[in-house]
Amino acid sequence: MDVQTITSPGGIEAWLVEDYAAPMFVLHYAFKGGASQDPIGKEGLTNFVALMLQQGAGDLTAVEFQQRVEDLAIRVEFVPGVDAVSGSIEALSETRSEAAELVNLALTRPRFDAETVERARRRLLGFHGGEARAPHLVANAQWNAVAFAGHPYGREIYGTEASVNRITPEDLRSYCKRVFAKDRLKVVAVGDITVDELGVFLDRLFGDLPANADLVEVSKVSPVTGGRLRVAEMDVPQSVVTFGMGAVSYDSPDYIPAHVLSHIFGGDGFSSRLIRELRVKRGLVHFASTWLERRQHAAVFRGRMATRNDTVSQSLQIVRDEMQKLSDGHLSQEELDDAKSYLTRSYPLTFGSHSKIAAQLLDHSMDGFGPGFFETRKATIAAVSLGDLKRVAKHLLDPDNLIISIAGTPTLQPPRNA
Repeated sequence: MDVQTITSPGGIEAWLVEDYAAPMFVLHYAFKGGASQDPIGKEGLTNFVALMLQQGAGDLTAVEFQQRVEDLAIRVEFVPGVDAVSGSIEALSETRSEAAELVNLALTRPRFDAETVERARRRLLGFHGGEARAPHLVANAQWNAVAFAGHPYGREIYGTEASVNRITPEDLRSYCKRVFAKDRLKVVAVGDITVDELGVFLDRLFGDLPANADLVEVSKVSPVTGGRLRVAEMDVPQSVVTFGMGAVSYDSPDYIPAHVLSHIFGGDGFSSRLIRELRVKRGLVHFASTWLERRQHAAVFRGRMATRNDTVSQSLQIVRDEMQKLSDGHLSQEELDDAKSYLTRSYPLTFGSHSKIAAQLLDHSMDGFGPGFFETRKATIAAVSLGDLKRVAKHLLDPDNLIISIAGTPTLQPPRNA
């Protein structure tokens, strides 16, 4: 895969992968900022904005805007995140110019008509009354609130019913003016488009945006240490457990060893420690996984599992025990070799379409990697030694630092090492 770095005549940088096998074009982009820019008391503003961006722009009402999207047979998305608002365009080559003009309108001249805003508000309030009460979302929100108390990461990206009710059309307009700017923009394009054509497209799409964003500074932060346990009581047959702690950042030389370690502990497939101990041997869970979480201002190691309320304590003790074993250096060369093989062989499968390629490239661009990362990743993983793994495990994994959030009605007992 040849990833080119290009700059438009107007100065907008992007990564490009040319592919002329079909007359298709995909563009993914992101503005750094996201829900970390939501004012205190108006949490959920980023989510509200993302929902509204297809609800009318320029001279087009909400119905007319959506009809135009349908007529052009394009796909347009706006997605809220903690650290960014991202968007995507998928179009035939013959309609991409019209797609650029339409999305440009949404970003630079959103209408935020009062009636449409209230209709969207009712939809968001309906979410808070239903989907937001899903145990995995409750456990996740509670984990963030505990791990990052007093920091924007500790606030709920979807807000609350009260905060959503406080958001006004002027708040929505102000957010767009502050966040949607060229200096915080990352762009990736894949498909049937040349370097020169992409330059014209980028200027048509983003050229009218302000040069500089007006963002609130977000400080670097680490999850609290010393361990925490919080339970959100929910009348459900099984509890969802989210657990985690601080990790290593993407720019650390220990990041790739930590990535390999996370796969051994709770990665995909049946070879991970947690799946083997919790599911295969004991039948306590259907799934259990761990990962290094993408955050612009924090390094986080996270995990999740679901188990019956009466087996939560047993399952958590196994998590602690396996974590302690890894921290104590109980790792084998066979585990390391298997992890390396999986992580290198499965990686190309994440690039199975134009959209998947663009999404992966954008993620890595946001993390601060250059396009050369894809050429060096395999060699970097291959270079991880058993000594590297043991060193990182000793530094990273400490059961006493586990932050645990549970949504359910668990029967809890103190850990054996308490």
